[in-house]
Amino acid sequence: MSSSERALALARRHAQRGVRSAGEVRAYLKRLGVANGIVEQAVRACQVHGLLDDRVGARLWADHLARRGYAWALIRSRLLAKRFSSQAIQDAAGTYGTAEQEEQRARQVVRRLLVRAARDPQEARRVARRLVARGFELETIERMLADVFSAMPNTPSASS
Repeated sequence: MSSSERALALARRHAQRGVRSAGEVRAYLKRLGVANGIVEQAVRACQVHGLLDDRVGARLWADHLARRGYAWALIRSRLLAKRFSSQAIQDAAGTYGTAEQEEQRARQVVRRLLVRAARDPQEARRVARRLVARGFELETIERMLADVFSAMPNTPSASS
């Protein structure tokens, strides 16, 4: 088996194990010691065969993370870590990075946390910490907590 065939087989196997970016496959092949020219040939071959598509992959990952209630800043950070192209990330931002969607995700996180948790004086702080951990900005967090807690009877305010 030639080095090109070996690299293509390795790239295909790696790409088939999950939603991968072209950058992830490049890094994987380089870690295995494959020469740069052969790496690019293998990546192009995977793209031609539909195994790698950064735009589709970035949207899939962004959708997955958005459904789990993560803010766009954190989603973007994860996409960068997965080595998706800047154009693919920018395309995903058009779908998942708007202020309205950000606010909607924050509301969903707050609702989920409140449904699960007992209502006690520390609840607003816990919810705020979870939103911070998910990458939401302070202004969004304060607005969501004020809206949600003011609508609920016998619950603490966000400033308690």
